[in-house]
Amino acid sequence: WLTRHLDSGPLMTGSNGVVSIYVADLEGRHLVRVVVPGALNSPLILGTLQLDRTPPVALSPAISTTEESATIVWTQDDGGLSGTDPAVPLTVEVNGAAGGDESGAWVPVDVPPGQGGDGQRVARTSTMGLAEGHHLVRVRSQDRAGNAGAALLGPLVVDRRAPVVSWVRVVRAPAPGDPTVELAYVAADPEPGSGIAPGAPV
Repeated sequence: WLTRHLDSGPLMTGSNGVVSIYVADLEGRHLVRVVVPGALNSPLILGTLQLDRTPPVALSPAISTTEESATIVWTQDDGGLSGTDPAVPLTVEVNGAAGGDESGAWVPVDVPPGQGGDGQRVARTSTMGLAEGHHLVRVRSQDRAGNAGAALLGPLVVDRRAPVVSWVRVVRAPAPGDPTVELAYVAADPEPGSGIAPGAPV
């Protein structure tokens, strides 16, 4: 318990005025009590003081892409405080810079989330107008306490280059009664490189 106000008295039955306490260094939910030494029912819990000074965050973001579009999924969360304001639309944006930084213009996605508030949210956008590379994605939101901010969701990778196969060698030639040939090779996905899909047929 932190003592925030001391009243030296004398105390009288009924109201003793309005007490102001310093709370600028606090955030979250805090029980408030009054302690009167020797009095019955002391200490008395007055209630819970809720202080929310932080914008909402985006948890567990995941960005998947196809040849022409991207799907962005995340969980909108305000840490159990006032909550992301459902009356304020969530704004999801993609940065035009292909180097994975914030140097380009932020462009809204084509299909934003259908609702605000906390919970899992989904946005979709076309990638046809984006250059190859890594483009940052962010969501801008505001909670019921008026705290507004932007949370990065991660990079959206635009990759229009097919993997490259090199260094192909025959490691087992066919034999009589066994026409199977075994090959060794090196495959790589050049930059911006979204990676070779596991289990992809060769």
